[in-house]
Amino acid sequence: MKNFKITAAAMAAVMAMSMVGGISASADFMSADTNTGFNVVEGGENSLVDYLRERFIDAGYKISDDDFVYSEVDGGVVIHHYVGYESKIVIPAEINGKEVLGLEDYRIPGEYGWETYTPFCGLTIVDEVEFKAPLTNLETSFVSCVCLRKVTLPETLVTMMEPGEDGSYAFANCMCLEEVNFPKSFKYIDGEAFAGTPWLDNQKGLVIVGKTLLSGKNAKGNVTIPNKVEWISSSAFFNNDNITELTIPARVKMIESCAIGDCDSLRKLTIRNGVKNNRTDLRVCDKLDKVIIPPSFDRESTCNLLGYDWMMNTRPTYYYYNGTMSSTVLESEEYSSLKKSVLPGKTSKVTVSAGKKTAKVTWKKVSFAEGYEVVISSSKTFSKGFRVATIKNNNTTTRTFKNLKKGKKYYVHMRTYKTIDHVRYYGNYTKTKTITVK
Repeated sequence: MKNFKITAAAMAAVMAMSMVGGISASADFMSADTNTGFNVVEGGENSLVDYLRERFIDAGYKISDDDFVYSEVDGGVVIHHYVGYESKIVIPAEINGKEVLGLEDYRIPGEYGWETYTPFCGLTIVDEVEFKAPLTNLETSFVSCVCLRKVTLPETLVTMMEPGEDGSYAFANCMCLEEVNFPKSFKYIDGEAFAGTPWLDNQKGLVIVGKTLLSGKNAKGNVTIPNKVEWISSSAFFNNDNITELTIPARVKMIESCAIGDCDSLRKLTIRNGVKNNRTDLRVCDKLDKVIIPPSFDRESTCNLLGYDWMMNTRPTYYYYNGTMSSTVLESEEYSSLKKSVLPGKTSKVTVSAGKKTAKVTWKKVSFAEGYEVVISSSKTFSKGFRVATIKNNNTTTRTFKNLKKGKKYYVHMRTYKTIDHVRYYGNYTKTKTITVK
């Protein structure tokens, strides 16, 4: 490999260096490779990759013969990163005879102490990834690998979901990714897993992967979701101004949060009997005047759908509940009383501080609240590029969002909530805070 200025290898080294916190990707480096004191030549003297290998080893990690950074755990090994020069990498099934169990975050000492990073994040030298490891789930990993063009997922893969608050951003912001090969075994995928990729953005109509409706943002007119769909991912129809009617089949097991919302032309929503679990609401669907809710919906799913914010702004003319025409449940005497005496107030003293590709949100504890919902978005209207963190501990007063884009402006607001009789009631959002990530 030749010694040149800004190439795929050089950019990979820059990204990796900035991530491990040892040397920043400065303007001096970008202007001339001689300023760094390092060579990009494979195996050359003062090699940047060799330096990174030493950093990982000093932090207690091991490096395989094929240049993967890994750790030994009970039952096998987990992989954290790659410190080689190949543009195509193959995630192996084994390392030194031990089974690869997954991809996990790694921690490296930086300027402000130990810092945590997602596996393979920002690895710009790689343009193709193939999995041989027998993984069944893939969580956040290859975020912002901007040269990545092709991914072949493992034959054993079933889901791309992440337990907890943030969801899986497995290949989010891989801006050159055009080809993804899923196995026949695949079923469920998080809505943000391929956000910001041409593979997803260029598809028309309904994007169905396995048993998941991943996206319907390019769908138009009267849309009926196929019966094979069992999961509607987050943000599937969010901000779609071209659908007028939407029918959800009975086999759907979950309608994820923000799956529907800000659909300016949507007039009718039909949810077939059999659907039980719902996390979305109908915020800013101004023309929606008919909602058919199935008998299979429990009270929590109904209140999630016809939430306080939506009812106060875009009330339907009528809707059906449990098979009969009904007045609005959330306008009943019970709800009116709850709205006045139960809904927690706004939190105060909300501040947002920028870090290295992070944004830290802090606020004052609200004693009456059960928890908090914090939303960050690259859109001033929170209509796209948003992430939602649900804080379930009332005593927690801080939340850090990671893997944000350097130099980009973000908007943050939050609200409190309280659960009564298995139904979650929300307070009003705080004023929006603006921040530019470092």
